[in-house]
Amino acid sequence: MFKLDAERGVSVLNLQTARDKPWLFSQGKNGVVQCWDLGQSAPQFVSALQTQCGSFCRFSVPDCSAAALSAGSMLLAVPGASGNVVQIWDVHNQKVAQTINPEAYGPKRGLVMAVNMFTPPQAQSPMLTILCEDGHLTFWDISAAACLCDLPLHSDADTGLSMALYAPQYAFGVTGFAGSHLRYVQLDYDAGAVSASVTAELALPEDGPCGVSDVSIRQDGKLVITGGWDHRVRVFSTGRTPRPLAVLRLHTATVNAVDFCRPGAPAATVAGADQRLFVSASADKRVALWSLY
Repeated sequence: MFKLDAERGVSVLNLQTARDKPWLFSQGKNGVVQCWDLGQSAPQFVSALQTQCGSFCRFSVPDCSAAALSAGSMLLAVPGASGNVVQIWDVHNQKVAQTINPEAYGPKRGLVMAVNMFTPPQAQSPMLTILCEDGHLTFWDISAAACLCDLPLHSDADTGLSMALYAPQYAFGVTGFAGSHLRYVQLDYDAGAVSASVTAELALPEDGPCGVSDVSIRQDGKLVITGGWDHRVRVFSTGRTPRPLAVLRLHTATVNAVDFCRPGAPAATVAGADQRLFVSASADKRVALWSLY
């Protein structure tokens, strides 16, 4: 067990690991993203990115590091200092490799609320999705900084807050909002052409504060979990007719983060549970490990 004072007293906004590298990324509220190599006998510091991101939007690293390499380096997406552009950082060189401005392809978008880098089936390089304050979900070719698709999802009064996208085999995403619903988005990718459409909408019970803080899709693409403002963790199915499966009551404050355990992760190996494990973290200062199915 190791303790990393990654942000030196600054609140940590986000933690994320690379898919097939033993790297841990931490994002502080001071805008600094740090990278650690956990594959050594003791964690080794790799780099610190001075992103100056002042919003609550979390960074994203690609779901497949092999396809995300640019001149041998991992890429990372995070909003810039203004909050309305996205910067693509070269982790090794600690430099901005690309800046993407959603407002260059449309009217005023407002702040960037969520970003997600992913690698579509048959694609050779990662793509980027950006969920903006005006309710539009846009899909981008990172190398060309070109917008490939623009999908209006919701109104200004129903601000998007969270997004999960799963692409390797099941090209769909799920978005959470300040309102009481989830939207499932289908992604079609063919020879560089991208189209997206809303395939399902699920209403959430309005028995408490409405809003979804975080969304995660299981590796097999069959289950979705959400963390809510109402202190609940919810489980949903996917497929043609998504439906609610369970409401988990443990936390006593907003559930800020949820994530499925990836196959082969140490926790899954020890428990023998593989994809059945997931975690939730709440403003009640508790982290819970759950076993499902």
